Amino acid sequence: MESHRLRLQRAGMLERLALRQGQEALVWATGLGAQAAGLGVPVLRRAPAPTTWEHHLGVGWAAAFFTVRRRALLGGRELLADDRWSAEIGWSEHAGYRQSRHRPDLVAHGAQGRTLAVEVELTVKSRSRIRAVLDMYARSAVIDRVFYLVADELLARHINRCRERSMLASDRLVVGLLSGVREQTLSTPRQRFSAPPAVPYAVTVTPEELETQQAVERHQAARRREREREQEREQT
Repeated sequence: MESHRLRLQRAGMLERLALRQGQEALVWATGLGAQAAGLGVPVLRRAPAPTTWEHHLGVGWAAAFFTVRRRALLGGRELLADDRWSAEIGWSEHAGYRQSRHRPDLVAHGAQGRTLAVEVELTVKSRSRIRAVLDMYARSAVIDRVFYLVADELLARHINRCRERSMLASDRLVVGLLSGVREQTLSTPRQRFSAPPAVPYAVTVTPEELETQQAVERHQAARRREREREQEREQT
């Protein structure tokens, strides 16, 4: 049976880019798709550059992680259209003083109206640059907590060390591994993939929830293999 994604793609509402063999594909809304979803935001005019693929995949997994937990989300294009979510930051490097405008990769709305900024970090950036980002969130009037998803434990320690020298309080930062987010998302029961309610579901994200997952139970692994086989059949 034709998947929902294929129907939207054939209707001109989605674009799909197959990545390197064995990897997931990137999917994004066209102008027609954004209009149908009621989103008055600019859309991608061309396919993402190969240098950004890994980061886009990481943001996609972060979005899926919150979606199955029934969190309301703002994506990158929505954040780009609203200046409240961004600010100028400055930091020093060997080449001199640098400045840029920064915004989170995603924003998730959670319990008690709290707002969570999501940052996907796959490469090591300078301590001064990370501290500048954390200081921005410390001063923010619209962000309550910051959720860093990183590629490995080395990066996790790097982010936590930068936080110690920043203005951001320790209870406002959560650092977790992207591999754990991916594993938890895949192992979430299928029936939870329903539309979010009008009021975001109250789920508290803890650091323990984001640790690298151990081997999942056999029946969960069987579910994942079944879903992968279904996806392969849809793509042929």
